[in-house]
Amino acid sequence: DHYREIINGLMSCTKCRPRSTSSNDSVSSNNCTCDVGYFLESMECKSCPVNSVLNKGVKTGKRKDVCSCNSGFYIKTNSGKTSCVKCPLETQSKKGSTSPTDCKCNKGFYAPTDFTCAACPPEKSVCDIPGLSAPRTAAGWWRANLTHSNLTEYPFYKCKPDQCKGN
Repeated sequence: DHYREIINGLMSCTKCRPRSTSSNDSVSSNNCTCDVGYFLESMECKSCPVNSVLNKGVKTGKRKDVCSCNSGFYIKTNSGKTSCVKCPLETQSKKGSTSPTDCKCNKGFYAPTDFTCAACPPEKSVCDIPGLSAPRTAAGWWRANLTHSNLTEYPFYKCKPDQCKGN
């Protein structure tokens, strides 16, 4: 918790920065290391924001670079403050996501616009993988534009028997 310091020929013991420790033979503040789960930024031992973890083996750096948000969150820095923001409803992100665009729609949903998800139409579509921007057509259905997310402009049509097999 302390290190030895000699100033003007006098030795004194100086306390390490908060949330850090040192060995008995320490002679400098550089010998003070942050406690487990903390990292050194601007000469302070800091912790990662809520809903994140410190990257393995990291001891120093900026919060936005050394902390990874949990899955379902992305990191955001606003006015120097770093936080992990929850992805919008019906979306998911991988651990370490850095942008709201990393939040992808869950299975059963597609993204008609940025950052929103809509339920895939039952029976007409197949949304069996996450991150779809447009629902895939189910067997027995077709659309004029398979990749467009606007289902009003490009609706699903029922196939005539034995004429189409879906996407």
